[in-house]
Amino acid sequence: MDVDLSTDLPAFADLVTPLLEGRGDLAIGSRLAPGAQVTRAVKCEVISRIYNLLLHMLLGVDISDAQCGFKAGRREVIQALLADVEDEDWFFDTELLYLAQRSKLAIHEVPVRWVEDPDSRVDILATAREDLRGVMRLRGASRGRRDRARAGCVERKRSRDPHPPTAPSGLTGQRS
Repeated sequence: MDVDLSTDLPAFADLVTPLLEGRGDLAIGSRLAPGAQVTRAVKCEVISRIYNLLLHMLLGVDISDAQCGFKAGRREVIQALLADVEDEDWFFDTELLYLAQRSKLAIHEVPVRWVEDPDSRVDILATAREDLRGVMRLRGASRGRRDRARAGCVERKRSRDPHPPTAPSGLTGQRS
């Protein structure tokens, strides 16, 4: 939950209901989901939309709002995910959601009523820079996994090749 209580406490019941009813592993508030009521500066709105678009384009994240601090999850799910989260700053929850989606966990989005705190101490530009570094780290890790998977696939194909390149052509297909 955001420390500045930008989302009303009565919305907490809507957030945890899907978890209590077994309809989700994680539940997240969304300022960008249909039905959300948001009051915030245009600069913050634009930065948020661009950030979530980048997450979708670069990492394939399908949730609408990774940065809304209004989140809840089942304890065993959160503990398992946190073991793999590397970031210890503002990006950790985006990383957690990315890992949850990759793990095919059920993420329930709840539209929220959200009012920006005019006295917020968040340095938006510094946070955005760090978040972009985190996105690129996850993208690089994702590419590395894909490359290793492709290499493994090629290696498995080679091992099943009935005509290995080192066997003389006249010996392939013979049985003893």
